[in-house]
Amino acid sequence: MKSIFRLLAISMFLFFAAPAWSGGSAVHIYHCMQEEQGSDEELEAIVAEWLAAAKKVKGGENMEMFVYFPVAVDQGDNDFNLMLITPTFAEMGAFIDAYAGSPLEEIDDRFDKLASCANSSMWEGVAIE
Repeated sequence: MKSIFRLLAISMFLFFAAPAWSGGSAVHIYHCMQEEQGSDEELEAIVAEWLAAAKKVKGGENMEMFVYFPVAVDQGDNDFNLMLITPTFAEMGAFIDAYAGSPLEEIDDRFDKLASCANSSMWEGVAIE
């Protein structure tokens, strides 16, 4: 997850590009490769542990996280996607600011043994009712 932390830091700059009036959720999608020695179950367990710890970090209290395994999709070299969602960009920004030095860094080291996430993208999610 060291690469995830780097991508989080880089994505912080994206917040400056997001319009101030943006009312949608912040959606950060990571494109990941799974290491051969790790199982899907181990991956899901460490992601669940990471989310539980993230919810204790400022800005992460309302965070949601999903792991998407492909069924019928052209993923290229990626094995799965991780999706982090906060209700607002302000919450995502607060989370990124509080990330360094948090317990998440130790979990990241263990995640790195199971997978690597070299690319990501930031989206604004708008609910349609």
